[in-house]
Amino acid sequence: MSKIKVKVSKVSDKPSTNGNYIHTLKTEGKTVEVLGQKKTSGQLTYFMALPAVTAVGSEHEIDLDLFTITERPYEVTDEGSGEMTTLLLKWLHIK
Repeated sequence: MSKIKVKVSKVSDKPSTNGNYIHTLKTEGKTVEVLGQKKTSGQLTYFMALPAVTAVGSEHEIDLDLFTITERPYEVTDEGSGEMTTLLLKWLHIK
């Protein structure tokens, strides 16, 4: 099992057209020792649609083996350059 800790960092104000609230989940950075040195990974961000609101700031443990991770493109405008940039958002879907 691949369990990770996530923190709810944001929840949409209104439900989507499907009646779900979009939750933004952030993982903790992870530190491991490699060749006598400490290496820290960055946070990962996942998105999940749920039928009810979960409290922002709450922390949970989820088992990634229960989900399929789908990457979907999302276009945003770079505020500095004004150019369009495509981000790949990681969505969690129950298997």
